[in-house]
Amino acid sequence: MNFEICKEFKENFYEVHMFNGLSETKLINLKSSWVFKTISKNNKRWSARCLQRFLDTLPNCYQISSTSLYERYVEVAKSNFIEALYFYTQENANIESMTGRDTSNTSENIGFELYKLRLADIHGYSCLHDLYDLDDPHIKKYKKTEQFLNEKENLDWGKYLEARKELMSYFTADKDFTFKMTLLLGTLNIDEGSDYKYYQINDVSSEYSDNYAEEAYKTGEAFFFEKFLDGVEEKYANEALSNIRKTKKALDLLKVDPYKYTFNEKNRTEFGTYDRYSDLFTSNKSNWDPQKKITMVLPGHKVGVCSMIGASKLISKYQKFFDPKDIKKLKKKRFFFGRKIHLFCKKAFMLSDDDSKKYHHHLDKNDRLIFPHKY
Repeated sequence: MNFEICKEFKENFYEVHMFNGLSETKLINLKSSWVFKTISKNNKRWSARCLQRFLDTLPNCYQISSTSLYERYVEVAKSNFIEALYFYTQENANIESMTGRDTSNTSENIGFELYKLRLADIHGYSCLHDLYDLDDPHIKKYKKTEQFLNEKENLDWGKYLEARKELMSYFTADKDFTFKMTLLLGTLNIDEGSDYKYYQINDVSSEYSDNYAEEAYKTGEAFFFEKFLDGVEEKYANEALSNIRKTKKALDLLKVDPYKYTFNEKNRTEFGTYDRYSDLFTSNKSNWDPQKKITMVLPGHKVGVCSMIGASKLISKYQKFFDPKDIKKLKKKRFFFGRKIHLFCKKAFMLSDDDSKKYHHHLDKNDRLIFPHKY
């Protein structure tokens, strides 16, 4: 790592020391708690596109292609995450069907992860008590019960566990989430019966698709109840079933394609967006030298940042080429939710490709929020 995290942002990062023999490497990891809390605080007002744009600004391990985080993202973002994942996987599936080759994160990888998702595990290992979605009646009721029980001298574990069990309605009573999850599962093309198992995602959204919405819906409903709700108490499974079938019946009366009606095309993002691979952005006027692997940034050219890491790279290595007032404002920026902040260059400089590229670190296997089942 060849840059320093700006002191104004350090509370959202922590150091990791890796040893290989006698050599030591220091890395900086973004805290998962900051990622999850940022999503849960803003999820009500965000669209699926806003969520996708935010995830694109994060290190690769937190992006939508990181299947290890699907349980937690379903929990904190629910239908917004499902819709963003639907569009991402449809772009994957469309490219694979058109070219006959796998994409960087294949439909098979994501398809397998979706197939083994279980709501009982998401609920059982949840961090719902840390969520900020206070408008949700199920979260409100749980927090109120938790507070009441904690104030008593002798904690009644029976009442506590019953209150926690009722949190299942946070998922099953959500009509938008349950229906979108059913539609997403309907895109799966799974074969576990043969010697050669495969888990793929069908293209159901493009004009070249051979898959019909009604068939996909039936597949999704079967996977939703046989797989996704496996282990969920009958009361809550029936609640989800009732919500899904009411929604489907309403759409049948309208005679519309459930996929095209439910998933808003405005929330689709460009598959190969540059934002997923960069921390610093330059304008088209800047000249890139592929041999030297640098971009020449001249006075008046714009450089964009959209994350704490991008801002830290610019401040720690290139701040002398910008107006001190702009740097001061950037340091005071408390929230980075995906929108680019542009600064105008005052002096010419050479921007390294290594600094432009997305900073990468691995998920922390000891992080209880990401891997709660270990504990």
